[in-house]
Amino acid sequence: MSGARARRWAMVAVLLLGFFLRVHRIGEQRVWWDEGWSVWAARFSPLDILRQTGNDVHPPLYFQLLHLWRALSGDEAAVLRLLSAFLGLLAVALTYALGRRMARGNLSPGWATLAGLLAALLLTVSRFAIAWSQEIRMYALATLLALLAVWAARRVWQGGRRRDAALYVAATTAGLYTLYLFAPVWLAINVAWLW
Repeated sequence: MSGARARRWAMVAVLLLGFFLRVHRIGEQRVWWDEGWSVWAARFSPLDILRQTGNDVHPPLYFQLLHLWRALSGDEAAVLRLLSAFLGLLAVALTYALGRRMARGNLSPGWATLAGLLAALLLTVSRFAIAWSQEIRMYALATLLALLAVWAARRVWQGGRRRDAALYVAATTAGLYTLYLFAPVWLAINVAWLW
């Protein structure tokens, strides 16, 4: 088996492990207070979600997404948590792409791919990332959007294409509409750019 094929299969294995860890026992825990608030908010119409979150400490994007997910999947806790599990798995895949891209300038393509694999594996087994991927909360979405913002910013710095800049603005804006604590991500990216 060639090195490239082996690395592809390794990434498939990392994604399968990530999926398993994120769905393992996903429905066994009872819905706790914050999760219950998320489900309650997602039961409103999209316009009412905007009104409700206007009086809350969290912005509306995750609740809007959960509203759509509920309409497609139903109200069972395990199924509602699957949204975060899928978002967490997408974060693992994007971590691979970002790690590979960031290492590509300093390492050979094979080693850069291994760096991406290692980064993805570390996020795959991170207890925090697993827990956030098993909650009916906005943390897995915020993680994914932070990774997407960093990935797009790196592309802007290297090539400066408009679609990369638009993706950066969209990811950052979506992040700020998901979690107000996303602001330090935006700040860190811009400080890194200035540096």
